[in-house]
Amino acid sequence: QVGECEQAGRWAGEWVHRQVGKCMRRQAGEWVRRRASEWVRAGGRASEWVRRQTILSMY
Repeated sequence: QVGECEQAGRWAGEWVHRQVGKCMRRQAGEWVRRRASEWVRAGGRASEWVRRQTILSMY
């Protein structure tokens, strides 16, 4: 169960990074770059949250 949660979090972050990469290749505008860094941060937060929940559910 724990491994599953962690994997899901990592997968989500991976997906966000891939989407961001696609967008940046398509049009490297200032807005897109700003938006992209937001998404990357959000992805990092999401996996952080998942990791925390995973740790909490262990106890």
